[in-house]
Amino acid sequence: MKNLSPRILLFLLGALLSGCLAIRDIPLDKADFYRSTLSEIDQVPPPRPAGASQAVLLAGAAKAALPLAPGLPMAGYGKRIWTAKAIHEPLFARALALKLGEERVVLISVDLLAVTDEMREAVLRKIRAKRPFPSHALMISATHTHSGPGALSSGFLEQFAAGPFDRDFFEKATDTIAEAALNANEALQPARISHGVAAAPEWIRNRMIPSGPVDPELRFVEFLGEVGQRIAAIVNFSAHATVLKPDNLAFSGDYPGFFEAALEEEGGVVLFTAGSVADQTPHPPEGSDAFQRAEAMGRALARKVRESRRILPEAVWSLSAETLSIALPPPQVKVGPDRRLATFLAAPFFDSETILQTIRIGPILLIGIPADLSVVLGEKMKAHARQRGMEAIIVGFANDYIGYLLPHDLYRTDAYEARVSFHGPQMGEYLTEVVERLIDRMSGPPPLPPAPPGAAGRAGSRGIE
Repeated sequence: MKNLSPRILLFLLGALLSGCLAIRDIPLDKADFYRSTLSEIDQVPPPRPAGASQAVLLAGAAKAALPLAPGLPMAGYGKRIWTAKAIHEPLFARALALKLGEERVVLISVDLLAVTDEMREAVLRKIRAKRPFPSHALMISATHTHSGPGALSSGFLEQFAAGPFDRDFFEKATDTIAEAALNANEALQPARISHGVAAAPEWIRNRMIPSGPVDPELRFVEFLGEVGQRIAAIVNFSAHATVLKPDNLAFSGDYPGFFEAALEEEGGVVLFTAGSVADQTPHPPEGSDAFQRAEAMGRALARKVRESRRILPEAVWSLSAETLSIALPPPQVKVGPDRRLATFLAAPFFDSETILQTIRIGPILLIGIPADLSVVLGEKMKAHARQRGMEAIIVGFANDYIGYLLPHDLYRTDAYEARVSFHGPQMGEYLTEVVERLIDRMSGPPPLPPAPPGAAGRAGSRGIE
């Protein structure tokens, strides 16, 4: 979002003079932004598989501690006006580098509330200062902890939720994230993958609809070295990282941080990714205080991963990534279930486009979503991928942040989640359709492994385009 703090008085004056307008709800097929994005998708060549001349996937991982200090603002709760008083546990940038043939991918998970396009661009620039790297192959996501540092965005709305922008901290934090990515690349080694899913319905609830739908899936992908040691793992769960409440003034990764740390006790670097969290809240085990409850939930999820069945380690014959810049609908800042501010007042505070990303690693498809995504929309995307022969993982808070994405019926409510859905009632439907088109582009018959297959266990492995 844009840095337009000096225009606040003009905004307030305009709001008083203009009053409020009805929410604009037009069919997608008649929307300029929709036609523009479909045209762009049609013009971009489909992703090509990595060359099959390299017989094995290479994987490397690293993590680096964020440069925290008491006195920094904390991000996550608008009602929390105080700065951090302590550091309960270190926060990290965790990176996984993958290479197959000429294709490279770097996935980064950071113990932050969100990632902005400004942050991604800075990290990419710093990586490229040390080595060439393609923009489409970098995915940075946040664990969405509500007890991490703010001060990382120059945008007005982000500063409202996460404190005044601190340029020095921004540079140090993005240096750290780029360092983790570069170190992961230096640690590349032959790898195979193993993956699975567990169910954890006891630790999650729907916060918009009592007894409403939840996503209980706990997905994981492990990258294993030649003797079976864990190099890294991607884990994914859809509960908000809000076990710790606004009264907490100590930096913490909340339950995702404890989840990562518990699995890392067994080796490797563990990257937590947030799924479809918009309407999903944690339901942690009992404990004497919030930190004990957060740690208990993290360790309970780690046990689920350890005890779950998984696909036996398999080779990956190809790797691909695609990033698409999509046009956004004009912003509609809600002042009621069916009323909004005039577009000319809202537009200066919002960007006109955002980033969607897909990364396919064998049978696994990572879908990078720059938002809080509703569970209903996330399930639709995952079902579409499953129909195309892939297991999808929704990676929320990836590469940018545009607010909440809800189905039409939830948008029309006066719930908090609907009020911070900034791009109109059709935004959830729009993004879902674009993601499904990207999924279609990533699907297709798997490439054949190199001949002869060589190492045992490669037969029957699945690849990607």
